[in-house]
Amino acid sequence: MRYHTGCDRCHSYSSAARSADLLSALVIHAVPWLWRIHRVHHADPEIDVSTALRFHPVESLLSMVLKAGVVLLLLGMPPGGVLVFEITLNAAAMFNHTNASLPQPWSAGLGAWP
Repeated sequence: MRYHTGCDRCHSYSSAARSADLLSALVIHAVPWLWRIHRVHHADPEIDVSTALRFHPVESLLSMVLKAGVVLLLLGMPPGGVLVFEITLNAAAMFNHTNASLPQPWSAGLGAWP
């Protein structure tokens, strides 16, 4: 007898949500009126953890509507799964935007990060 933990579904949901997030990032950087809204995020003179949280309210609303449409309505991802995904995504964004250096063995193992 095989027991399902739901992890296979969670992986599918996360992949779809991350794909939607990456697609929205590409569109925001390419469409002029969206870029004008998104510039708030790039306006920081120094990148630090707060940069990961700095977005125009309209961009946050558009992002929320897009993700809700893709993840909740199209895929039927449970709200708890969306919450876990968003917490993980924001934690990763804060880490990526920190102005800190990792010890050499760690950073070498991670490869080049844009």
